[in-house]
Amino acid sequence: MRILISADMEGISGVSRWEHVSMNDSEYQTYRKIMTEEVNAAIRGAFAGGAEEVIVHDGHSRGQNILIAELDPRAELSKGTCSPYCMMTGIDTGIDAVFTVGYHAKAGSAPAILAHSMDDHILSYRVNGLEVGEFGLSGILAGRFGAPIIYASGDQTFAAEARELYPEIIVTTVKIATGYYSGICFPVESNRAKIEADAKTALERFRAGAGPKALTIHTPATLEVNYAQPFSAEKAAELPFVKRESGRTVSIVCRNAVEVYQFSAMMSRYTG
Repeated sequence: MRILISADMEGISGVSRWEHVSMNDSEYQTYRKIMTEEVNAAIRGAFAGGAEEVIVHDGHSRGQNILIAELDPRAELSKGTCSPYCMMTGIDTGIDAVFTVGYHAKAGSAPAILAHSMDDHILSYRVNGLEVGEFGLSGILAGRFGAPIIYASGDQTFAAEARELYPEIIVTTVKIATGYYSGICFPVESNRAKIEADAKTALERFRAGAGPKALTIHTPATLEVNYAQPFSAEKAAELPFVKRESGRTVSIVCRNAVEVYQFSAMMSRYTG
């Protein structure tokens, strides 16, 4: 049983401002330590639930956030940027199920702390008409490899988003968002204990044949990207396989879920 933990930072305990997750800010060191500790809690839960191998991918920003010297030594760590599967690096290594730790709600969600989809100039992604954020895109890619997302953590609005895609998923709510930059934050120690217990339960259920099933999409699939600025759509549409649908929206016909995920990441690089 091989588990992939995809870790982001905006959805971890206590985070409520961009300064908390920006490496040049004075508070960043505090929150990268909390991120590492919450990933460790999920690792402990995975092994307690029957995992034989765990790989962690550091999916926030440049992928240089998790403190490797403090990471549970039973887990492998994938880090850095520009890998083909972005936040889901490792999904092609025989993964049975996925945990997402510290994820956030999609762009436009409210109340939701630091809600966005890839970058703040993306207003929305739609796949075959279904609006998805980073969690949904991760789930679509995982489904291509036959793996469901069975456990997640974040704020309450993210939790509702996760349950829309996976009704049987177990989600640890580590804070209650009251706005984009505000929330009621639960104690980090109790959150770590809850993450460990919930992750263990999620994997035990999965091994018993219960819990979420892998997502599947009809292919070829249409990916629509809605930008904040028309210039972004203008630049993206210079690519021969990109169609401009309106002033701010482009579309791409994708042959499979891998292309959906990779093109969504590629389209995020076109800024106004």
